[in-house]
Amino acid sequence: MTSKGTKNLLKPKEGKVDKPFDGMFGDTAEIRVLQEIVADPYSDYSHRDLMELTELSDPSVRRAVRALMDADVIMNISKARRSPMYRANQDSRRLSALMFLTYAILDDKTGSDTMDGAVAHYCDLTCTRDSHIDFFETPSVGGKSGKTLKGMRVHMSEADAKKLSEVLQGLLRKAEKRTG
Repeated sequence: MTSKGTKNLLKPKEGKVDKPFDGMFGDTAEIRVLQEIVADPYSDYSHRDLMELTELSDPSVRRAVRALMDADVIMNISKARRSPMYRANQDSRRLSALMFLTYAILDDKTGSDTMDGAVAHYCDLTCTRDSHIDFFETPSVGGKSGKTLKGMRVHMSEADAKKLSEVLQGLLRKAEKRTG
């Protein structure tokens, strides 16, 4: 029962408290290893680390690591064949999605809003900002017809706008040298 003004917090279901991803995907070796990687995606893990963290056998961890490497979620960062080191693939969108899922589960359990902050941070880092360049009174190509384009707006990413700006400035300098 909830009183006015208090948020109804979801209680975890019995038996699902300690299961990876709140038990949504079962409790396989792959899911256990994945949960450890997602919990700390900036660390490096040895095979033994993963065995200890997940309490799984050597063959189970080996099979799980192979599956996660095939999915491009983790990568082997060592050259040593006998003692490999693994790291989360920071460029993997699958990894990002799983991290958001972890935040969503936490939010559902506690009533917090950590996922909102994580999504905003992700967008600040990765989302392309729309930029534009306005062209006014621009002579037509070739300049012979005397026609002009008026009020043209070109939308592009900030990176493309910067490149285009550099090219146009270079062309302007060349034109000034010819007429000057």
